[in-house]
Amino acid sequence: MSDDGNPRGSWFAVLCLLVSWLMWTGILKGLGIMLPTLTEQFTTETWLTGWLMVIVGDSIYLTGIFAAPLESIFGTRAVIVASGFMVGGSVITASFATSIVQLTVILALGFGPGISFANILSKSMIGRCFNTNYATANGIGQIGSPLGLILMAPLVQLLLDTYGWRGAMLLLGGISLHLVVCGALLRQPSTEKQNQESYQQVPSCEETKSKLRRDKESTSRIQLMKEVLMTIKRSFGISVCLQKTFWIPTVIAISNRLLRTLWNRCLKVTNSHGNITYNVLNNFIDRSVGELILASDSECGNL
Repeated sequence: MSDDGNPRGSWFAVLCLLVSWLMWTGILKGLGIMLPTLTEQFTTETWLTGWLMVIVGDSIYLTGIFAAPLESIFGTRAVIVASGFMVGGSVITASFATSIVQLTVILALGFGPGISFANILSKSMIGRCFNTNYATANGIGQIGSPLGLILMAPLVQLLLDTYGWRGAMLLLGGISLHLVVCGALLRQPSTEKQNQESYQQVPSCEETKSKLRRDKESTSRIQLMKEVLMTIKRSFGISVCLQKTFWIPTVIAISNRLLRTLWNRCLKVTNSHGNITYNVLNNFIDRSVGELILASDSECGNL
């Protein structure tokens, strides 16, 4: 199924995506379960504690744009390994927080960017490894999201009853460090053909000298500003926003996420007195159906 010469390395990328989704949904769900305990522990209002999950969730999406420049500088493997340490270290550090503000800042600066970088770069790696079966590989990786909702909810409740919220956060941080191992197992796909095609003829000494002379003469503040803007454009991949083919699946993905978010909020409002199992099953069905729709759309696009 893999399109490069290293099928085992390709499936490690799928495993990395699965673990990142497992930690993403599992820890956010765990924070929701700890909400009454955190409110009582820090003697604060419920709405203020609820902002913890809102800010942490927003930090995941707002920091995703920095994944591409970090990948171009340090490489996919190094960034995902560092992201695993950020996720695990922030959750472990959060167990020692003495206020709701400290808890929010630690998770927003550590867990949010870390899980965002790992998730985005795992998808990017899968796209490079699976050129013709991306939808299938990505769909398998997305299974981590419903697994996190089903498995982590009772696990967090058990840890909360046994060790308290600090012990539960400490153990969740240790589980999150498995993302470091997944990142260390990644391997870049073979690029020998691309390297051969990228060879260029070496210019002569006279051409090099004349080119350097022209570059010195044309250097100015405007030229430097243009070079800086072009570097930012290449690092962040802004040029993709100018393509029509980019906006078609983007609008579909945004609409899908908007509908899922509204559906989840309606369930929470209408079933505010329901039990955990009911909410978990509804979230599992919602996410599973949504991922199946996206996978089928991607397969149709490949055809």
